[in-house]
Amino acid sequence: MYRPLKKPVTMRLDVDIIHRLKSGGTGYQTKANRLLRAEMLRAMAKSAPNSSRSRGKPGVWPQPTP
Repeated sequence: MYRPLKKPVTMRLDVDIIHRLKSGGTGYQTKANRLLRAEMLRAMAKSAPNSSRSRGKPGVWPQPTP
């Protein structure tokens, strides 16, 4: 099973967003990640339905080149 690498980041979010994510108990960072991934995949599918995305790992953005 594929597990994406995780990288710690600092984000500034609206207080109501943080409150909503934390209101369901533990795992708010996982919830935020899940929501962001769903929106990313939706936007990718909308912008390029027949793109080369299917050649890579599902749900993974191309990695930036150094």
